Amino acid sequence: LRTNSIVQEVQKDKVILKDGTQIKCGLIVWSTGVGSQPLVQMLPKEYFDINKRGLISTDNFLRVPKLPNVYALGDCAAINSAPLTQTAQVAQQEGAYLARLLNQKALGKQVTEPFSFHWMGSMAYIGHYDALLDTPTGRLRGWVSWVFWRSAYLTRLGSIKNRLQVPFDLLR
Repeated sequence: LRTNSIVQEVQKDKVILKDGTQIKCGLIVWSTGVGSQPLVQMLPKEYFDINKRGLISTDNFLRVPKLPNVYALGDCAAINSAPLTQTAQVAQQEGAYLARLLNQKALGKQVTEPFSFHWMGSMAYIGHYDALLDTPTGRLRGWVSWVFWRSAYLTRLGSIKNRLQVPFDLLR
């Protein structure tokens, strides 16, 4: 994982950064911010259908219809039959689904289950140790929901170091 790095070129087996660093790879996972991306707008229209929101149109298996071995997901893509919000929750579930799908394909198995989004809820910090929590089982506001919000945030941090550091940062 590299952050604050500018990609100069993507080749079949490597990525070349603006500073000249070459990263050998077999699979490239690209993650960008919310909104229409200039890269998406530059894709050849004969292969990629771009919807009115500037997103790559995909089928229910996250495939680009005119290129069945090319997948699009996250902030740069939209499933034709079920447009979803561009949130981390959607992108994470799409990423996990695509990983399972690619592993099944690598084992020679037929993939029959399309992507299905499962809403886990929404949370928002509103200041002064206060948060809003909206889940399939109910709604909550106040200090307790702030604790839930912080706990959910901690579970998404990648390393143990970060998981230990954040609580100490909260005490400052």
